[in-house]
Amino acid sequence: MLRSSLLGMVLMCAGALAHAQEVVSQEVVPAPEAPITVHVSASAVDAVGRQFVEAIAEQLRQSTDLVPVDVANGARIRLKIATLDPDEGIGRRTVYSVVVTVRPPDRELDVYWNNFVGLCGQARVQACARSIVEEAGAPAASLRTIIETTVGPAP
Repeated sequence: MLRSSLLGMVLMCAGALAHAQEVVSQEVVPAPEAPITVHVSASAVDAVGRQFVEAIAEQLRQSTDLVPVDVANGARIRLKIATLDPDEGIGRRTVYSVVVTVRPPDRELDVYWNNFVGLCGQARVQACARSIVEEAGAPAASLRTIIETTVGPAP
């Protein structure tokens, strides 16, 4: 009886040690960071301006850090875009203004982040949009830091 109890205790300890070694050897993989939501609102009455806004939306859909949303209230970053044709209807280029605001998790109002203005020709619409999305994505890293500081790291 004593031998079987002793044998049971030895087996139990051996099992516990094997399990502990498995747990220790498992690598902790951090959870992937969720993309930051972005809402785009635009006043683009000129043809190249509409192409510019659509190219920005396409760049956002392809981004791994940013994800477009249809409702402004659900977005952490907001892009407010205004364009116009500087040549009065010729349709070869657009003048744009993009205002970037962010909504920190502990605030009810947006905070001004940055503003971009420029002139973009029809042949360079994709490149202009790419640079705006890259610049607009800069707040994403800062927002992640703010969120982790105020709310804690993502589960």
